Amino acid sequence: MRVKLSTLFLFLFFVAQVDAQITVTEEDYARAEATLGTTTRGMVYHTSIQPNWLEDDRFWYL
Repeated sequence: MRVKLSTLFLFLFFVAQVDAQITVTEEDYARAEATLGTTTRGMVYHTSIQPNWLEDDRFWYL
């Protein structure tokens, strides 16, 4: 009985997780992208980097 009960709880947990996920639309991404620059402009410094690629597919940056 203990194994069956724990299996049932595990199954219900995963079912609840699937239902809890929210579908994000392209409109949601567009709205977030439109406001991202204006809201983070004063909080993020030195955002431009200059990658320097090495021969073995690694890079370093300034």
